[in-house]
Amino acid sequence: MKVLIVGAGGQGGSCASILASVDEIRLVDLKEETAKAVADHIGGGKIRTGTVNALDPDDVARAAEGVDVVVDMVMPWLVPYVMEGALKAKA
Repeated sequence: MKVLIVGAGGQGGSCASILASVDEIRLVDLKEETAKAVADHIGGGKIRTGTVNALDPDDVARAAEGVDVVVDMVMPWLVPYVMEGALKAKA
């Protein structure tokens, strides 16, 4: 299973730790350095990092291309944008 986690802060980082047994985690954030710091802390080599603008459903869809599940760990007011992007990516 491949998982995209949008938001690499306190919730997203913890979620990535818990999901470390899946095949691949894409951990994306507005600031890739935040996602990279979490990935480095977790280790294991299954986490790919990147950037995403959670306000842009097309950017979320780009990040979600090919994943099975999108986990939304951003601020609640961003949920509609992330979910629209997830639907566009058929995740």
